[in-house]
Amino acid sequence: NRFLVVNIAIHKNAALATPTITSMTYGSQTMTFAVGVSYSDNRVETWRLVAPEAGTHQITVTLSSGATARMVGQSSLFSNVNQSSPMSTTGSGSGNGTYISTSGGDLTTTQMFIMAGSFNADTTATLNIATNPASQTANTSTGGTNSDTRLVSGYAQGTGVEITKVRFDLSGTINWAVTGIGL
Repeated sequence: NRFLVVNIAIHKNAALATPTITSMTYGSQTMTFAVGVSYSDNRVETWRLVAPEAGTHQITVTLSSGATARMVGQSSLFSNVNQSSPMSTTGSGSGNGTYISTSGGDLTTTQMFIMAGSFNADTTATLNIATNPASQTANTSTGGTNSDTRLVSGYAQGTGVEITKVRFDLSGTINWAVTGIGL
């Protein structure tokens, strides 16, 4: 009844196209792409794995051919998740502004909503959920300059989380990309 979620924030190098992840493994198990979105130099992808092997295993990420990028990742393991249909919804968003949020999906029956954002590393972000308990699970970067990338992830728990109220508040007006999945 275990479910593994991996979020990866990517910031492209130079004038190349923003890379995508072509495959991801957890030990010997192949993970499945859940949702991803790009905006400007930023990309965030969420991958998943039903019934991951017990114990500690390496997560291996393969980028699109010829791609170079700065990346940072975060993984979360959940238990008591429905193994035949673990995700109830997905959402994504991108743009430029002082907060980031997702769109898409009905969360009225969702027990948990997991959200990850990618943006420049010299910006701070705070998870903000208006009416439900929330936990910020990661806030890490590849450095501290505008050319680095930051990944912030977190989740809201409880039936009926309103998708428009799940967001990250940012310290400045920046380009961002965000994904979300409901369990």
